[in-house]
Amino acid sequence: MKDKLIAETLAFFPELLRKRADYGRSREYALKQYGEDNWSRDNYTAGGVQSIKTTQRNFEKLPRMFSTIQNHRDGIISAIESESNESLRSKWNVSHIEDDRISQWIDLACDMRESAGNYNTHEVLEAILQKEEHQ
Repeated sequence: MKDKLIAETLAFFPELLRKRADYGRSREYALKQYGEDNWSRDNYTAGGVQSIKTTQRNFEKLPRMFSTIQNHRDGIISAIESESNESLRSKWNVSHIEDDRISQWIDLACDMRESAGNYNTHEVLEAILQKEEHQ
């Protein structure tokens, strides 16, 4: 259950990628959907920095959030792909859901998380969520 909840909250609330994220909506979702009342940022970011390997390249010294995304990538993709357009519009606070939902999520996530000196957020997320890995 915990893995599914992490994947769903990352999929539905891209604001979790903010450096100073507000976890209120994810806590509310965890409580309403799973009865989980002890939900915190540690589910996503505890552990500092980590390196990740993708089929495209290796990334060093990334915030742990990216490792969490990589570890839950299939669940994130599944949640994004299976959610209704109406529900995603509401959760993402957008007026339109694009045909390529994963690219739209990456764009939303990039709006929340600025790149840093050693990584480009868009490049990292594309490498993690590239379609070749989940076909």
